[in-house]
Amino acid sequence: MTPPRVLLLTGTLPSESDVGGLILRDLVRLYPPGRLCCCGLLNSVAARPSVDPGWLPTLALRAPRGLLARRRGGLAERAVTHARFRIARRLHRPNLVRRVVAFAREHQVELVWAVLNQPVTYGVAPAVADCLNVPLVVTVWDPPDSVCLNANLDRFSTALAVRDFERALGRASRCGVISEAMQREYEARYECHTVVMRHAVRADECTRPARCPNSQGPFTIGFCGSLYAVREFRALLAALDAAGWQIAGRPVRLRMVSAAVSGRIGPNAWVEWLGWRPQREVIRILSESDVNYLPYWFDMQRRNAVRLCFPSKLTTYLAAGRPVLFHGPDDAAPAELMRRHPIGVCCHSLAGAGLVAALSQSVSLDLYARAAEAIERLVASEFNAANLPGRLAQLLGASEPDE
Repeated sequence: MTPPRVLLLTGTLPSESDVGGLILRDLVRLYPPGRLCCCGLLNSVAARPSVDPGWLPTLALRAPRGLLARRRGGLAERAVTHARFRIARRLHRPNLVRRVVAFAREHQVELVWAVLNQPVTYGVAPAVADCLNVPLVVTVWDPPDSVCLNANLDRFSTALAVRDFERALGRASRCGVISEAMQREYEARYECHTVVMRHAVRADECTRPARCPNSQGPFTIGFCGSLYAVREFRALLAALDAAGWQIAGRPVRLRMVSAAVSGRIGPNAWVEWLGWRPQREVIRILSESDVNYLPYWFDMQRRNAVRLCFPSKLTTYLAAGRPVLFHGPDDAAPAELMRRHPIGVCCHSLAGAGLVAALSQSVSLDLYARAAEAIERLVASEFNAANLPGRLAQLLGASEPDE
């Protein structure tokens, strides 16, 4: 079956500059050159946007500023930003659609694949597909209320954005989702065929799972990626302060492979901040940990995201082959996975005593043995990059869905 000519419409360009770009880069590399083009609706546009792979024809457009409105100050300023959002949605978005449609026609597009990771793509995606009279498929990493919360949109702008999101899902014939929980909910709510597509790892990137903790040196807690669960991370720092930065009689080292850190660092703390590193190096660094830390929000405003999303750093942790300390609500998607596959230990509390107990449990030989077996199974099955070509083909209509 000849794969369709596809327009990838996204708020994140394929590259290694961020997690979303990394996921798209790996997917785009699976598609035949000459049958895929990309349009990025971006916060800012460089003269030569960085795109990987280099063969990908790309149009980078700056999204209307009103659709990127930030809530500031009191009621009056929120009213102004909401007015700008409505004006941009009504007046500026049609011009954006025309430019995307012209680019798509130039490349003889037969299908629109939209990544719904920005409010601007919610409305543009179905409008472009309608103008081209072609099918629309979408990819969802985060529910719209969480995306709008990240953008600091007021509640009235959020309501409009959610309406656009639901129209896009209603127009879509297939939807790539990030978790089984999102699959169940979106199939029931939007009645569209879904394909679970998360970041996966290649066998040559993985470290063989360790079956026992490090016997010498400090007890090392690894962390990588964006630090969005700030309150949870600060609870970890406070718990380690209370424990004197000692676990099981060993000094604790917190190793951060992240662009930034947040929180009060106590006088006894041992924190190594390594900044941004390429993916392979991140996996190597994390493979030297005793446990890798995955915080998720306890904030009720983030409840949908916690239930439905799947943090990509967990895939990286699996590739590193070390147990995971999940720190978040018990109804979170990672907690659901860990109940089925014992890849580490969970702490469902912000209390310091619970965190210290979970860290102490993570050095258990029995836990390490169970985690190693579970990690091997997951990397060989659900998180195996060899599955991605088939799932991408299902999403884009280049193969028949699995029975």
